[in-house]
Amino acid sequence: MRGPAGAWTSLQQTAMKAAQGRLIPSVRSWAINRIRDAGSPRDKLSQAQALYYALVREKLYVADPVDAEFIAGADCLLDQCGGLSLNGGDCDDLTVAMVAAFESVGLRACVVSHQYATEALEHVLSAVHDGARWYYADPSSGAPFGTARVPTREVWVAVPSLSVVCDKMGPCSPETISPLVEAGRPAGDFLGIGGVGASNNEATGATMSELQPVTGRALADLQRDFLVAYRALELERAAMVGEYKRMRAVREMTGKPPIDANVYAGPGQAVWGTEQEDKLRGLDQTAVVAIAYSRQGAVGQRRIERDVATGITGVVALDTEPVIYKESDGSVVLANVSATQQPQVTPAGFFSMGWPVVALVVGCTVAGVVATVALVSAAKDYIARVRAKDLQEHQTSLLQRGLSPEQVATMMRSLGETAERQAFAEAEKAKQDPLAQLATVAKWGGVGLLTFGALTGGIYLWSQLRSVRSSPRLLLAEAA
Repeated sequence: MRGPAGAWTSLQQTAMKAAQGRLIPSVRSWAINRIRDAGSPRDKLSQAQALYYALVREKLYVADPVDAEFIAGADCLLDQCGGLSLNGGDCDDLTVAMVAAFESVGLRACVVSHQYATEALEHVLSAVHDGARWYYADPSSGAPFGTARVPTREVWVAVPSLSVVCDKMGPCSPETISPLVEAGRPAGDFLGIGGVGASNNEATGATMSELQPVTGRALADLQRDFLVAYRALELERAAMVGEYKRMRAVREMTGKPPIDANVYAGPGQAVWGTEQEDKLRGLDQTAVVAIAYSRQGAVGQRRIERDVATGITGVVALDTEPVIYKESDGSVVLANVSATQQPQVTPAGFFSMGWPVVALVVGCTVAGVVATVALVSAAKDYIARVRAKDLQEHQTSLLQRGLSPEQVATMMRSLGETAERQAFAEAEKAKQDPLAQLATVAKWGGVGLLTFGALTGGIYLWSQLRSVRSSPRLLLAEAA
């Protein structure tokens, strides 16, 4: 597509690829290493200059293929894509890499397009903000950082919202850019983070007021904490599922139904009814979502930002995704699961057993995930109690039939070993069952398609409406 329409299409594609590139771990790795090579400066201006001159120094300017528009991804220029590494590109290729590198380490950036003597936009470059002012960064020209050729028309596109924040004849006014860039930023839900010495204030899904990116060492520390939290929750969930399988095996061998009908748990009683089954499934679903969000925050697939008003720091998620947050009473809520489903609430302590919800561990960690870990651990222990009760009742029944204690002990030991083997065999059978595997693939494939659709739809709406009307909510609120 040639002419003005083609130029606009190229500009939007450049901004979109830059937005995608800022979340690629290899792009962030390239940026961090170049900042370190420059002496590890802490201020944003020095970091931006280090990234700009590194890109100019390392990459060549080469034109597009003949009669074709080619825009490479940031990872293709800064690392590898499909086994290839490109050491150069034209202005849009280099701008994609430049903006993605800036944004990957928390530097706010825009894609800028210039028109000089023609009737269409003809050049693309970038601009970066150091917290006080905007600076041009034109890697394809190699001009000194902060300088650019004066255009007859200038267009600024914000990243990652892809909204046009300035389109005028002559240069845009930097004073008017920042408010428009901030106004066009995508809203997000937060996975809240607690910290050492955190206050006793509870956050219960309040609206964020002003969000700022977390960068540098603080970002690295938070990503490490997300990594620890998601691994801990993953282990606790696996243990809970194992206890559940063993309990089901014992109930089957002792002649008990999988779920007790018309039975309700009183204080201190260990029963397994429909209420417990439903709560366990809701808790397991919440744990799966929390694991995914924490892992993505740890590897840089989701932004980590801080709310200025509350001091809460967390991972940003889209409004279309499931929302997890911790209520002031310690319960964990999984909301926004589907358009027709009511929010699922897992009470603090799980089954009213009085288990305490862990607020914080030593160091900075994900409060909501920690609360979910506590609930999963409580569920695992409760399931073990139900299994132990069933075994005790079966042992009493055998003794009443006149069997000797030695015979009963041998039979109970054999029963426990058989239940263990059956639970293991059931788990292995599920792994080998092609239909179960197909269902799992279909399930997560559907989740992936829905997430992709939400992301694509969000980008389209941001580009069309140039504003976001939704307010951020806390996914995992700060613990007491």
